Amino acid sequence: DLLSAVYVYCVSANELLIKTSDGSFYTYGLPYIKNGFSWLHPASINKKPVLIPEMQNTTAVVHGDAQTLILINGNVYVIGTNYYGDLGLGDNMIDEQISIPMMIPNLPPVSMIACGEFNSAFIAEGRLYVFGGNVDGELGLGDNAPLHVITPTIIPELNNVTMVACGGLFMMVIADFK
Repeated sequence: DLLSAVYVYCVSANELLIKTSDGSFYTYGLPYIKNGFSWLHPASINKKPVLIPEMQNTTAVVHGDAQTLILINGNVYVIGTNYYGDLGLGDNMIDEQISIPMMIPNLPPVSMIACGEFNSAFIAEGRLYVFGGNVDGELGLGDNAPLHVITPTIIPELNNVTMVACGGLFMMVIADFK
């Protein structure tokens, strides 16, 4: 029942994702081919909310410029564009459009996810993992880091990370610094 909506996510300029009190997710609007949840109805307008049964047990959804991260049972699923490695899927997926959610493999249990404009981050076991665009050092990996970090990379100087937020060209964290 959509009257029990507890959260509404804007996942593109024309599409909403609605979470209800029973944990169900619905999509509504015009799926955007580059991001959002276009894997359900890639060529049609959802004139009424459509249930997404695959998103049961979702604890978080975050959206950047053209990437969406979904946290389900401690696993991170990604969808959208991978131009800067902002999906964290590795170099074999660079510049590809991902229209079906893919799980980032081999991760410890994840507790929090975040997206910036072209960068993404998550917290797992108190450590911060970052990936995506790093043109202005927004990933916090230092001066010699690559411009595009294509797989989740730990920031070794940070421990006991409890919160992360990403912006266009910056990232904020609450953590202990070594």
